[in-house]
Amino acid sequence: MSLQRFVILLHQVPEPFQRPAGQHLIAGQPVVCGKSHWDWMFEDGQHLLTWACETEPCLGFSAACEKLGDHRLDYLSYEGDISENRGFVQQVSCGEFQLLEFDANRLIVQLFGEWSGRLTISWVTGTRWTLQHQIK
Repeated sequence: MSLQRFVILLHQVPEPFQRPAGQHLIAGQPVVCGKSHWDWMFEDGQHLLTWACETEPCLGFSAACEKLGDHRLDYLSYEGDISENRGFVQQVSCGEFQLLEFDANRLIVQLFGEWSGRLTISWVTGTRWTLQHQIK
């Protein structure tokens, strides 16, 4: 069983802030995101698969989220200011996961530690996804 790392970051964003086009799955569609949100990041080779969720995470929750562009591995351990006045990140939790399924429409992982359980992230449309945590 090969385990990889994940991190959940609270991203406090200055208002209003507009993400530049190209940071989304569908380039050219900037999204206004002037609210703080939680970034779920999963190690995938030399980068982090990343989804942003405006709902504060808790065990057994379900929420809408947005697929962001891949992030650098540095965010697995980084806390602090983000360049170009994009806000501040604070680590909420981190741990390890086992990849169960991954394709263009879905990510399913088994989380270990504080977030022990199954996490499913499923594509809805465009950059919109749903994130569901099941305690096991």
